[in-house]
Amino acid sequence: MPQDATWPVALDVLCQVYGVRRLMVESGGMIHTQPLENHLADELPLVIAPLLVGQSDAVRMLGPAHCCEGLPPA
Repeated sequence: MPQDATWPVALDVLCQVYGVRRLMVESGGMIHTQPLENHLADELPLVIAPLLVGQSDAVRMLGPAHCCEGLPPA
C-alpha cells in the first residue's frame, strides 16, 4: 500500500487484492472522521460506555474531554 494512499485507493486495494468486502474501522477521532467525510461509511455503530479512553486532549467525535483535565494519565 503506498504511504500516500487515500481512503478510496486503500479500499480498492483491500477489495481487489485481498477480497475484503466489509471493513470495520476502530481508531481515534481523526481516522473515524475521514471515511465519514469521504462518504465511504454506510454504517456508524455507536457504543456508550462509562469510560473515556485516551488522553483528555485527544481528538474526539463529540469534542474534547474536559472532565479529565488535571487528572494524572491512566
